[in-house]
Order: sequence, then C-alpha cells, then structure tokens
Amino acid sequence: MTHLSEIVEKAEIWHDDGKFLDALLLLKSHIFQEKTTMDCPEEYHDRIRAMYLYVESLLYTGRISEAKEFATYLRELKPCICDLPGVKEEANALQHFMESILPYYQPTWGQEAVVRSLSTLSDRDDLDPELVARCQYYLALADYRDCNVVDARHKLATISGSSSFFLNQQIDQLHQKIHERSRLDFHELRRQHRAFIEIGEHDEWVENLCLNTDGSILAVMHRDGMLKLLSTSDGTEIASFEENISLYQEEKAEAVGLAFSPDSRYLAVGLAVGIVKVYDVAKKLIHTELFIPRAGLGATCSKFLFPGVYICRL
Repeated sequence: MTHLSEIVEKAEIWHDDGKFLDALLLLKSHIFQEKTTMDCPEEYHDRIRAMYLYVESLLYTGRISEAKEFATYLRELKPCICDLPGVKEEANALQHFMESILPYYQPTWGQEAVVRSLSTLSDRDDLDPELVARCQYYLALADYRDCNVVDARHKLATISGSSSFFLNQQIDQLHQKIHERSRLDFHELRRQHRAFIEIGEHDEWVENLCLNTDGSILAVMHRDGMLKLLSTSDGTEIASFEENISLYQEEKAEAVGLAFSPDSRYLAVGLAVGIVKVYDVAKKLIHTELFIPRAGLGATCSKFLFPGVYICRL
C-alpha cells in the first residue's frame, strides 16, 4: 500500500463520519503534487479518489467556489489516467457525480438537467453501491425541493443502506423534512379547502370525478361505488348515493363516466355494464335509470387510480 493510499483511507473514514475539516487538512498537502512524481497507475486511482473526497468536503463546509475549481482540476487530470481496469471507470463515475451535484449548491440550478444526469449515472450496472446510494439521496432531495414528497419518499426507500454515517444522517434528516412537509401541506389544505380532505381520506380509491359547468359542484365516484357530490367552495357534502355499491360488488362495474347537464340540474352516470343513471342534483335522488347492455358505457372513461385525488380551488 502506498503512502497516498493510506492517506485516502484515513480521509474516507473522516469523510464518512462527517469530519470534513479534518479530511480537508489531511488531503490538502497530498493532492497538489505534480503528476510526474507518480510512478504507477494505482497512484492515479488514489489521486482521483482523494480529489473526489476533497471536492465533496469543500461542498459540505460551504466552500462552493473552491469546490467548483477543484472539480475542474479533476476533469483536467482525467486524460492522464492509464487504462488500468477499473481506474478509468471509477474516475468517470466520480467526475460525473461531482459535476451533477455541484448545481445543488448554487443559487440557481437546472433541476431537469441535474436529475437526468444523476439518473443516468445511477442506472449503471457497474456503479459502486455507495455511489448509487448518494445518487438516490440527491435525486430524492431534488424531488423534495420540487415539493414532490411522494417521489422523494419512494427514492429514499430504494436506498438499501450505506456504510457512511454522515450519508445515513442526511437520509434520516431528509425523511424528517419530507414528513414535516407532508403534514404541513396537508394542514394547509385542511385550512383552505375541505374538499381535499373528503376526496383524500375516503377509504376507497377514486374511480372518476368531474366538475359542473361553473365549477361549483364536484361529483366523485369512488372505487366501491359510493357517489358523492361536494361543494367546491367549502368542501361540504351536498349529497351521497350508495345504490351503486352493490352493483360494484356483484358485477364489478368499475369503469364509469360522469357528466353534468349544462344547467347543473342533472348528473349522468354511465357504468360499463350498460347502465345509465341520471340524478336530480337539486332533489338529491335518481331521476331516471336506463339499461343499454350493448353500449358498454363508461368503458372509455379516465380512471384515477390513487387513494387521494386532489383538485384545486377554483
């Protein structure tokens, strides 16, 4: 083992423990030596690894401009790497990763390009598991910044585990932030619009929904056959109808289409088994029921296959 290898191993331990200032001080005197002093390809490998640790430690200690400078140096060093198996591949992967996460620490960043770059890297079959975990963390962080807590939580769940104490801390902190944002957003919706709660908390998934002409009434057909009419102004329930529940249970008439009349007096419900029911919205009862077995009504309706389907205040 070379002297540089020992330095890098020690720096990796401090880096994984979150002791970034110690790692920086240890590495600083070893990463600036002239490339001509290195006698074997393995030393190039150690140099690339040391540079990666140095750049990431700079990021985590807030020295962003220096991190950008040394990331550039890493790119300039790469053409000197010999074709030692595994060396060039790891150097490419580390450079790809560093250039992908640098924008996270900038005032403005191109999220789409960054996510695409990290996704491409994480899909590589030969990528080191630790680097895969770091990619997934940053992809989850991008979703969190975009207020997409569902995908952020899913990406964190794909991380099988890391030997880095610091990365595990970051993952735990992001989990907590996602949880807090989820609760915050939910309570904000609760204050603004009760229709969000009505649709989101029902036990059954939403099969289909539609708004009337002026957007004042929302019709919701749930997966169990429960039909509800809600006021979009405050989310209060206007009416509910349970007669389709048995039909869903017995004939599995899941596909359904909903349509209000232009004056919002009637709501037509077309079921895939060939039944059309017209509801009188004002009287809150069925106005008429038609049987059209060959029509296959509702079969082409759009289906909402999520437990909580939310609408915006109009």
